Amino acid sequence: MDKWIVKKPKLDVENRDQHDRDHNNEPNYEKSKINEISSGLNESALSTSTQIHSQTYDYDIGVFVGKTCTNDEKYKILKNRWIPNEFYKFPISGTRKLKFQRNWLLEFPWLSYSEKLDGAFCVFCFLFCSKEVGKGSHISTKSLVVTPFCRWKDAKEQFRYHTNVEYHKTSCIVAQNFIDVHEKKIVDISLQLNTARLATIEQNRKILSSIVETIILIGRQEIALRGHRDSGPILSKVSNHNDGNFRALLRFRVDSGDNTLNDHLLRMPSNRSTSYTSPKIQNELIEICGKVILNKIVSKCNEAECFSLLADETTDISGIEQFSLCVRYIEKTNSGSILKEDFLSFVPVNDVTGKGLMCTLLETCQNLKLNLKYLVGQGYDGVAAMSGEFQGCAAKVMEKYPQALYVHCASHSLNLVVSDACNIPIIRNSLGSIKETINFFRISAQRQSILKDVIHQLECETKKRRLMKLCETRWIERLDAVITFKELFVPIFFALEKIQMDGNREASKKAFTLQQALKNGNFILAMVVIQEIFSMAHPLSIYLQKVNVDLASAMETADNLSTLIKEMRSNVESKFHDLFSTAEHLAKEIGEDIKIPRVTHFQQHRANYELTSAENYYRVSVFIPFIDHFISQLEIRFTKHKNTLSIIQNFIPNKLIQLSENEIETKVLLWKQRWIAAAEDKLPCTFIDAINCCDELLFPKVYQYLKIAATLPVTVASVERSFSTLKRLKSYLRNSTGENRLNGLAHLSIHREIPIKSSEVVDIFSEKNRKLMF
Repeated sequence: MDKWIVKKPKLDVENRDQHDRDHNNEPNYEKSKINEISSGLNESALSTSTQIHSQTYDYDIGVFVGKTCTNDEKYKILKNRWIPNEFYKFPISGTRKLKFQRNWLLEFPWLSYSEKLDGAFCVFCFLFCSKEVGKGSHISTKSLVVTPFCRWKDAKEQFRYHTNVEYHKTSCIVAQNFIDVHEKKIVDISLQLNTARLATIEQNRKILSSIVETIILIGRQEIALRGHRDSGPILSKVSNHNDGNFRALLRFRVDSGDNTLNDHLLRMPSNRSTSYTSPKIQNELIEICGKVILNKIVSKCNEAECFSLLADETTDISGIEQFSLCVRYIEKTNSGSILKEDFLSFVPVNDVTGKGLMCTLLETCQNLKLNLKYLVGQGYDGVAAMSGEFQGCAAKVMEKYPQALYVHCASHSLNLVVSDACNIPIIRNSLGSIKETINFFRISAQRQSILKDVIHQLECETKKRRLMKLCETRWIERLDAVITFKELFVPIFFALEKIQMDGNREASKKAFTLQQALKNGNFILAMVVIQEIFSMAHPLSIYLQKVNVDLASAMETADNLSTLIKEMRSNVESKFHDLFSTAEHLAKEIGEDIKIPRVTHFQQHRANYELTSAENYYRVSVFIPFIDHFISQLEIRFTKHKNTLSIIQNFIPNKLIQLSENEIETKVLLWKQRWIAAAEDKLPCTFIDAINCCDELLFPKVYQYLKIAATLPVTVASVERSFSTLKRLKSYLRNSTGENRLNGLAHLSIHREIPIKSSEVVDIFSEKNRKLMF
């Protein structure tokens, strides 16, 4: 009996029999349609054929063999699969030394070559065809579907055969429908067959959109989401505790007429698992909001094809070392090109050596999908771990990306200029006395009250009633505190005198010491001189903190400051006379005179100038050394910046027209000719202005040079501003905030100008399986 019951053997695709050939003789009414689909799906892949060997395996179809691809991966493989360019050399195999031919990719649009496996696949069958096909699944698909096809001798014959098999035609149609559904050009058939399901999804999306919009509002305003307790029904009328801003704003939306959200929250007690208001869902939605913003920034950077990285580190309230990363690039707008500096991410670091920071920096950029081949600059402060010549982060990055030029932060350079210039003993001691006096009043409400009473009694013209604290790190920012101290100098002096009489023992002793320091002529004159020099440097400090400043305009402003101080040095007698008169007036208001200190012949650590007048003495001993030291530091600290600028500044038209033809490369001569006849006041003076006047098609090389020069970093002020946001977001009461939540809130707060739609967040949120359909 068994001989009459024989199991039908499975047919291998590579050893096809007459059954397959008969199958191919069926009517070919869809052949043209299939070819059209294949060509259309292959067009985008051909257009994105990579030129960089290091990116070969990004969408090499061989990488996905044996794996279960997600819908996103399938879509990316269809749209961006790797296709060798015309210069690619295919490997030779076999005794006959045959190899894959690139023209096969054009003849058979469904064909995809894998460099990893050195074989060919049908991309549509690989993604959408099962391993076994035919009636009863009796045909096993192997070559071109499950395993790579490598028999180049029979390649064209097998490719033509595969084009006509039925499962290939079906896979092509399924692939086209898959792309249309993924791009939302058509609605999935399962949804078309169920209108009630569509209505439910629309209702659920409205509910989630209300929740997302509430979270976006809270993130933009930098307010806390959670309260003391945030459990229980949200719509409860009576609450004995603060349940947080998030739940309060949801109630506000309901009271404002959001009936969809109202119905959802009324059902919440009976079905809490689908409320989507839990802290876990809050964190997930915040993270998605941050990713939406971040993806837009990264996309702009990669489109610019030229960017610089800015980085610095700080310690947050919980003691974690946070590495803040920002990016500088050029964005094209309707009004022209503009410079942008955008925050990317906070990254916790443990290894703060140059190599450790380099690894963190590059790894973060790769995770963010930044194309590092477009990295042209690095901007850090002067700490050794970042700027070390051999072991610093900048040097380590340049080993991997030599084109990434390091530029020291100009604001930090200016800060060092002021700091070193203030090392003159009289200036240093005066700043110390100002700091001690300010702290003496600020730490006591009673002393501040005494100061306010004295200000009221003396009827001072100033409206200021409280001393400002000296900035610990940024020296130029001390100007406001010094100005306030000078305006309140007389009330401060008499307030100290009153504290000596009425205060306790310790306060009286401290007040006496400070008053003796303040009535000294050295102090009064130094205070006036400090205010004058700081006032001259302050505009440069403010200018360097702008985003749209480039290296050319920054160095021009620094040169203007140097010229201004040199002019003061050349007219030192007249200028100091005015300052000395101001100091004398302040001294007389407190009943003191500015006198020459006692001069000794054996003292080596004081200014022993034998001069007849106090004005001449302090001009020689204080003012001139302070100015000379400031000028020399200004030249030293900005030397590297000027050396960098000297290499690239000749592309700016106002510098270019000053050069002879022998000093200019041939490709730049036409660019110079463009500006010879222009008026001097019409010549662009900065790189970004030159970019807006440069035709990219007519001057491609010049445009690229200008873009690189404009993108080079000037300061890390944007990174410092992100630290301010960090302090507001991760405060004493919110010190356990996680990194994903922190970065999401930071993006919502910092990038207020970048719009984010609730539908974008809902789309990403719905990619995972949820209890409700979105």
